[in-house]
Amino acid sequence: MLSMTTRRRLLVPVLVVAVAAVLRLHNLTWNSMDSDEGTTLVLSLLPASQLLANFANMTLDPHPLLYYLIVKGWRTLAGASDVSLHLLSALAGILVVALTYRVGCLLVGRRLAALAAFFVALNAIVISESQDARNYAVAMACGLLALWMFLGPVRRPWPRSLPAWAVFGAGLFIMSYSHFVSGMLLPWFGLIILIERRRVGARAWPALALVGGMGLLYVPFLFYAQRSQLNVNPVSADWRAWLSLFQQAVQLLLINWAPLESAAAGYALLAAAAGLIAVGVWRYRRGGSVALAWLFPQLVITFVVWMRYTPTPKTMYFVAPPFALLLAAGVEGLGRRAGWQRGLLTAALVALHLYGLLYLWRVGYQKDDWRNAARFLQAHVTPQDTALVHYGWYRIVLEHYYPAPLAYPWGAQIHDETEIENGLRPLLNSEVIWLVQGWVDLPGTDPEHLVEKWLSERYPLITAVYPRGITLKGFAVNFRTPVAPASATPASVGYPNGLTLRGYRLPEMALPVNDWWLHPPSTWVHATLYWSVAQPFGEDIRVAVTLEDRAGQVWGGDLPREDDLRAFYPPLQWQPGEVVRQDFDVNTNPALPPDEYKVVLRVFPTGSDTPFVNNTGEDWFILGPVTFTR
Repeated sequence: MLSMTTRRRLLVPVLVVAVAAVLRLHNLTWNSMDSDEGTTLVLSLLPASQLLANFANMTLDPHPLLYYLIVKGWRTLAGASDVSLHLLSALAGILVVALTYRVGCLLVGRRLAALAAFFVALNAIVISESQDARNYAVAMACGLLALWMFLGPVRRPWPRSLPAWAVFGAGLFIMSYSHFVSGMLLPWFGLIILIERRRVGARAWPALALVGGMGLLYVPFLFYAQRSQLNVNPVSADWRAWLSLFQQAVQLLLINWAPLESAAAGYALLAAAAGLIAVGVWRYRRGGSVALAWLFPQLVITFVVWMRYTPTPKTMYFVAPPFALLLAAGVEGLGRRAGWQRGLLTAALVALHLYGLLYLWRVGYQKDDWRNAARFLQAHVTPQDTALVHYGWYRIVLEHYYPAPLAYPWGAQIHDETEIENGLRPLLNSEVIWLVQGWVDLPGTDPEHLVEKWLSERYPLITAVYPRGITLKGFAVNFRTPVAPASATPASVGYPNGLTLRGYRLPEMALPVNDWWLHPPSTWVHATLYWSVAQPFGEDIRVAVTLEDRAGQVWGGDLPREDDLRAFYPPLQWQPGEVVRQDFDVNTNPALPPDEYKVVLRVFPTGSDTPFVNNTGEDWFILGPVTFTR
């Protein structure tokens, strides 16, 4: 039975960890698995022997491969759903908050440890990466676990300290070999041990030996990293570039991707954070020195990696705990004589973190949305079509959501049109090629959009949607066929000019009022029509598709596109004996009330607002009902 004093002492840290758990488990699968998580999906399926054989040679991944062995075991226990894969990181993220408190207690005392843990609990970038099936949360949790063991339990008399030494070594090993940036935390571990050597006495030497051993194990990885293509850019010596990086880091650690009104506001945050950190180090020399020995060198190493390769904001996870400890120490240092000052500073920092949280689960700030790209493909791709992923790597995460076959002819950068033609030639019998592109602007992929240009120069665009981080376009490769395809609903709606509707298709007949994922805020109703003509037209026509309620009020009209069918094969060129495919996207009114609506087709003579009367005796034809819901 816990005493009243113990229960009171535990109340605040338990509440902080509870807040952390709620924020990390809330909306756990709001984000789709993204392109980066595709690495986890594919590597965790490889045989353990293959992962061990390539553990640190960078042939499979820029990171050491221990994390994928951990995920492999986790998948065996919990499965491979989005929930289970994100849950591993969420649990590790909760542990990060608890361990921040434990480490903070040993460095700056319980009150400041609780405040620092609360800052980490609210930190938007930490929460984001705690809902990401990647190696950041696991690596950071193990690093903090090792630090806790060193600062506390390893100081117990032998042999009672033996389990703590084992956990210290295991934590270092998992931290080092789960992510290449977390492996760079080893030097500051050595520095912290030297800072603490008077307190730990002779135990500093075996601790240094363990850190050194981990470093020696890291040598092969560093050798391969030096020989790899990671080092592609020079490190800048311009102080302004470094200042900008520090500003970006502080902004990410305080508000993540939430917008600021100006660059000056970002530098104001940097100045304020630097001031608090300086006060924290001065006021709590021991704890401040340890946290600063963690924070500053790691930031410098991270910035070097950013400059040499590409900025990776996720790596700010590895400095969030010491940053929070130093902020908490700075708040206490400035407000030690006046409680109202301490309260005001705490409230300001909490408000900044909450501002960052406002944008964490907000449409427009989500990760690559392969889940909704797959949903769109499932609704629109017919057996006569081909879904083409460019470039091939992205098929891994798309296959996680889309079970049908995918084409992926190109696995690396495209250099010329011959490569495009060779890749597309087997697919040109398709009715439609659905081109799915993710981050092709990156170097080494297709930054000039050569594949999309090749298709757009030859075939009509039938639709284009833009899930976050993805471009998805349909090109009607065979828009002139002898008959309408089996996927179309047959029809025989004739018009006095010899035009006949031979079939049509509404891929989706139940839709949300507002589509926040593909083209916010409106929803698009797609309609495909198949026409034939008895003889060439003497005058042009205009085809209109609208969305109407039961009373005939119009709630949406078709979107004009410059590169649609009319640009390639206008109605005046249509010939008898062929069926011509024509596609429309009806853009709905965002204020559309939930209800059932009808998709209505009308055909007009050019220059007239009076539609043709068809062979049903009406000047309209209902393609079908569509139900809209909240």
